[in-house]
Amino acid sequence: MITRRGHLRPKSRYRERTYSYQRHEFQPDESIHTDPYPVLISADHGAALNKLLQVFSLVWASTWEQSANTFLAPLLGIPELPYIEWPPLAREWTLRERHHGSWKTKHVASWLDEHAERTPWAWVDDEITREDRDWFHRLYGDTRGGPFAVERLLMTIHPKHGLREFDFDELCAWGIKQLGGNAASCPG
Repeated sequence: MITRRGHLRPKSRYRERTYSYQRHEFQPDESIHTDPYPVLISADHGAALNKLLQVFSLVWASTWEQSANTFLAPLLGIPELPYIEWPPLAREWTLRERHHGSWKTKHVASWLDEHAERTPWAWVDDEITREDRDWFHRLYGDTRGGPFAVERLLMTIHPKHGLREFDFDELCAWGIKQLGGNAASCPG
């Protein structure tokens, strides 16, 4: 699962030198943003995501929902992806009952229960915390075994840096180990 904010675009002037970013402005939802929203996109990320598609089934876990396909997928050169539809006011409700992790965690878990059928999965986001990892551990059990154990990778991406080459390498290696595949599929 990928999100738009934080890992596909860094939040600071710092940019990993191996990627070239271009600034774009979008207005994905006028009810949220009345002014165009600036986004930094690297076409290099698109190439890496296309390679990951040979290992993973990618899903947008972005508040942009379908708008991620409308605005970002063409710039990245990736196909339209399934996306998580967040319940209305999900962020506000989840913050009230917060487990001190990402507001998305319980909604990602619900989506996984409905769509992933206990297959290994990875979630990449800049909001994932230790509390999220603990919460998933309580929900799905120890990844070392057991009847309900599910192999998982929760990867926190630093929002100032965005996804870097070694992050793609780690994702791909983990995916091949868990799901099978060929190392030639990996970015790099």
